[in-house]
Amino acid sequence: MPVAMRRGTVPGPFLPGEGREGLRRAGWQTKPADPFCSDVAREQRASLGGTATRADAWLVLEHPGPWGERAIEENDLPGEVQSWLAAQVEALRPALGKVRPLLGRRPDATTSQRSCFLAVAREERQDLYRFDVSRIEELAQLDLAALAGDGALERFRSDRPLALVCGNGRRDRCCARRGPGTWQALAPLLGGDAWLSTHQGGHRYAATGLCLPAGVAYGFLGPEEAEPLAAAVRSRAVHLRCFRGRTFHAVQVQAADAMLRIARGAAALDAWRLSEAVDEGSGRWRVGFSRADGGSHTVRLRHDSEEVLVSCSPGKVKPIDRFTAIAIDGEESA
Repeated sequence: MPVAMRRGTVPGPFLPGEGREGLRRAGWQTKPADPFCSDVAREQRASLGGTATRADAWLVLEHPGPWGERAIEENDLPGEVQSWLAAQVEALRPALGKVRPLLGRRPDATTSQRSCFLAVAREERQDLYRFDVSRIEELAQLDLAALAGDGALERFRSDRPLALVCGNGRRDRCCARRGPGTWQALAPLLGGDAWLSTHQGGHRYAATGLCLPAGVAYGFLGPEEAEPLAAAVRSRAVHLRCFRGRTFHAVQVQAADAMLRIARGAAALDAWRLSEAVDEGSGRWRVGFSRADGGSHTVRLRHDSEEVLVSCSPGKVKPIDRFTAIAIDGEESA
């Protein structure tokens, strides 16, 4: 039965499981009532294309301690590390563009070492850098912008991709209900490359996922999607069924990319590159993509909005973008 909840207080780290017990451990007290926003979205067969959170780079800081509702501000990190994280996001912006911070954890970690990742996820550049320290306070000595400016980041390069699943149950009950179970199924397949993270955006699409540095966002994940998702991560491909878009693209380009991939069955990560995105007025867009072999594709789509249940902790309805295909490569959509 669907449940409505009010927020409780739960100290310390937690790893919620599936269902009512996992929700209780994440700080939610339950009683029969309102629907889960992610259940509603799935029942409505909500479109995922064009829903990815926009960012050019991601700064992921390992922190196994408690995560609050707004975890970047509400945590028990040392004050100097919190200040460092905020300062690095701003300092990296001129060189990298929009930088989004996340906290991450691996509940199966067996070492006291702490890691921090800088993922540059742009269409022309996708790089991942890893910084390991024995004490979290040591991160405050790192000047990432200076390292990037001096070309000194190269020695921190990591060739192993990150697969992040949102598990911040105190932000939204759908994340508590769906995220940890998805991670538990994914971790045996990807090992240390699978992490839980704080809010990635889009509770109604829980469980949400993010693959870095490719900047591929996913939604409607669950344990049953772990194997195809892991296969996509290993082969530099896209798991089409759960694809929301590339985070470096504007939402209309994300939507066009998803429509084109589904129409052509194109799972290769770099199947094409954006060549144009033209606002034709009245909510209509023309988005062009070019292939390495000289070929091209054009997607024409309509952009409007609809009011939906975007969160259930508490329940919140607001307008979101909606995209409808008009034509793909000149073939009109039904």
